[in-house]
Amino acid sequence: MTTSFQPPEPDPTATAAGVPPPPLEPPPPPPEPKPAAGQMISWLVTAVIVGWFVVYNIVRIAGRAPSSAAWISLAIGGILGVAGFFVTLTIWRRRAGEAASLESGRAPESPEAAEARRRAVAAASPVVGALAVVAIVVGIAMAIAWVGDTGGRSLVRILIAGWDILVGAWLLEETAALYRGDAEAVDSIGLAALLTAVMAGVALSRDTISIGQIVLIAVSGAAGAVAYYAAWRLAGSRGVPIAAAGTVVAAVLALVIPLAS
Repeated sequence: MTTSFQPPEPDPTATAAGVPPPPLEPPPPPPEPKPAAGQMISWLVTAVIVGWFVVYNIVRIAGRAPSSAAWISLAIGGILGVAGFFVTLTIWRRRAGEAASLESGRAPESPEAAEARRRAVAAASPVVGALAVVAIVVGIAMAIAWVGDTGGRSLVRILIAGWDILVGAWLLEETAALYRGDAEAVDSIGLAALLTAVMAGVALSRDTISIGQIVLIAVSGAAGAVAYYAAWRLAGSRGVPIAAAGTVVAAVLALVIPLAS
């Protein structure tokens, strides 16, 4: 009786050299989301300026002169603004991480959703255009008043006038881009509108072209809100449009606080 040799079955996990491959390692965790450097700088600048503006007007209501209120307000408001910046950054990172996990399982965007986002961007162009015109007009009026002021020319007033003119000219260019559906600068437009409202509030507290500043604050708040709303739509309409709501609140404070002081 003869028996045939039966070779051992090959190990499917073995390599050509007969050595099993090393166990597979889990993929590395995704990097922690963080905003772009320019976006972080804009958030920090905005937080400091808004904090300074709020504290400045509170100190002015308390009875301090503008010259003495400016520096103490910058110190206190700057600290509060930096604290607000870190809170905003923490919230952004948490929400960005949640959005990234949802994005991996999301179906491709439909043409209808893409068109709705494009319309949201285009709808912001008339309001941004109105802000551009109002800012230029108010800035020129402030510059003319500054030149004719024989009682002492304020550096702050001419700086605000220059800001209004330059921002207005830039927003005129961006208005046409928004109408075409180009949303590349929509976040920057919202930031510019917010800062314009804050600076107009400072000018209003100094009784400089008061009616013009009131109109400029109102239009700035509206333009900033629609710009940040468009940015929120482009980001997928997740959560609450905090930036849009915050711009409206800042514009209301820029209007109410100087009038109450």
